[in-house]
Amino acid sequence: MTELRIGAPNEKQRRFLLDRHRHIAYGGARGGGKSWAVRTKAKLLALRYAGIKLLIVRRTLRELQNNHIDPLRQDLAGIAKYKASDKRFEFPNGSTITFGYCACNGDMAQYQGAEYDVVFLDEAGQLQKAWIDAINACVRGTNGLPKRTYYTLNPGGPGHGYFKRLFIDRRFEAGEEPENYSFVQALVTDNRALRRQQPEYLKAYALYQSKFVEAYRKEGINISLLQFQNEPYTKNQWPNCSWTPASMSNFIGRYLGPLFAQEHPEVDLYFGTFNCNRMADLDCVMQDTAAARYVRGIGLQWEGKDIVGEIHDKYPEMQLMQTENECGSGTFDWAAAEHTFDLIKTYLDGGVNTYMYFNMVLQDEGASSWGWKQNALVRVLSSTKEAVYTPEFYLLKHLSHFLKPGAHKLKVEKGNDVLAFRNPDGETVVFCMNREAAERGVRLVCGDKMMILKLQPKTFNTIIY
Repeated sequence: MTELRIGAPNEKQRRFLLDRHRHIAYGGARGGGKSWAVRTKAKLLALRYAGIKLLIVRRTLRELQNNHIDPLRQDLAGIAKYKASDKRFEFPNGSTITFGYCACNGDMAQYQGAEYDVVFLDEAGQLQKAWIDAINACVRGTNGLPKRTYYTLNPGGPGHGYFKRLFIDRRFEAGEEPENYSFVQALVTDNRALRRQQPEYLKAYALYQSKFVEAYRKEGINISLLQFQNEPYTKNQWPNCSWTPASMSNFIGRYLGPLFAQEHPEVDLYFGTFNCNRMADLDCVMQDTAAARYVRGIGLQWEGKDIVGEIHDKYPEMQLMQTENECGSGTFDWAAAEHTFDLIKTYLDGGVNTYMYFNMVLQDEGASSWGWKQNALVRVLSSTKEAVYTPEFYLLKHLSHFLKPGAHKLKVEKGNDVLAFRNPDGETVVFCMNREAAERGVRLVCGDKMMILKLQPKTFNTIIY
């Protein structure tokens, strides 16, 4: 008896293999191991269900030959017979794996009247929606066997918008039931074999960042600090690229760091932006000696605020930067300004030396291209062309106007809504917020100076000594 050996899948491939939804998409980065998952699932289904009819589709016959037929002929030697004239594997239990291509409208004739139990549309984004619908119509029958369509996806192509609507935005139209659609996001870092055998992926990414810095320099813009990935823990509908802690330390220590040390020694590499509150994940990078030798600071945002103080205590030599203000929900109100003040205080108390606001200007309700209504310092009303300065604008104006570069934060002994700084010229700047709806009396003591103040309701106040 011939034995079929299947290697261990990574976590994303395992989820794809176990999924039972009617429509299953496996998409994201190139090199994420998706074609392997297609071949493996097809083999398992063919062996598990006697008589099942499977179809694997790619855009061209050459792609089918290189990505599926040739590897499967090797894998299934002695297990299934390949009939080249029909482009089909036939199993002793009656199961079949057929291969189809679809590069133009004329290729659709091969699917007219055809019937399959399970279809795999590999690189489905390269197909037009009309072709996808026609091939999906072939998934039918009353034989009690599974009825599914599997899609593998990379960004771009004629079908990109269609699949983004279904699996990322999850905006369903008539006849599309949300419970029938499942999405597994693929990352190049998921593919352990590819990382081992083809490190040129990571070399290319490091080289891209080096060329990015060089291109700006040629335009007279000198970049002095680089954080190679924004929000590596984000898996959402907007463009993102997720990394594991081990993959980040590997990339910094063995690719990005050595290249920048040689080509751009003037550029400080920061680990970030870190949008996670798992200290063990940050330690994975910072305690990897190969990576840590190149890291000059840490960028934090969102959940990073929960551990900023712990990071400062554990890695006091690291420069800390808050890299993105929380975006809010398009309210543009006083409550949003209060929340931003609380964030600023949390980060500054935790030891950061830089705080960045996001966004500067938005129009109307502040909706992003993926529908997230966000806050901004300035709101432009498109109907009247009016610029409205929001409460957060005045919060940032107080802090940025009176503080000078090189100012040091002072310890505040008592008081929750107070920040104090000393400018390089010796000037003391105290910032107070009254979040109450009523006037509030405060006593301000700084050294041997005392001041009694009345803070108006819902106000920001700056006092200079």
